[in-house]
Amino acid sequence: IVEDQEVVCELLSSFLSHDHTVETFLDGPTALSRFEPGAYDIALIDLGMPGMPGDQVAREMKKADPSLVAVLVTGWEIEESDPRSSPFDLRLQKPFTRLADLEAVVAQAFEIRDRRKRGDE
Repeated sequence: IVEDQEVVCELLSSFLSHDHTVETFLDGPTALSRFEPGAYDIALIDLGMPGMPGDQVAREMKKADPSLVAVLVTGWEIEESDPRSSPFDLRLQKPFTRLADLEAVVAQAFEIRDRRKRGDE
């Protein structure tokens, strides 16, 4: 999880850590410095962060590991045609109103990851 709001990191981590190993980073440069190809399956990345925008973080991570599934986490209303959304596979809209939405996005992300690892995508 790459998200500059600690409360959002804590919320996502609390929910996801029941079934997954989760690491959180409060900014893009730190996340990239700790990123190792193959070590992560899914990255949930906020778009609007100081220092480095989330789309740049996603591009760098996916360049290093093309099988990574990047999930855009944003409170902004952006069109799918917006170039900032291009490095992301899925979107999770803030504020989170239903835990079921988070569960569905994570399930979709794992399906994409599995297809990529099998070479189907």
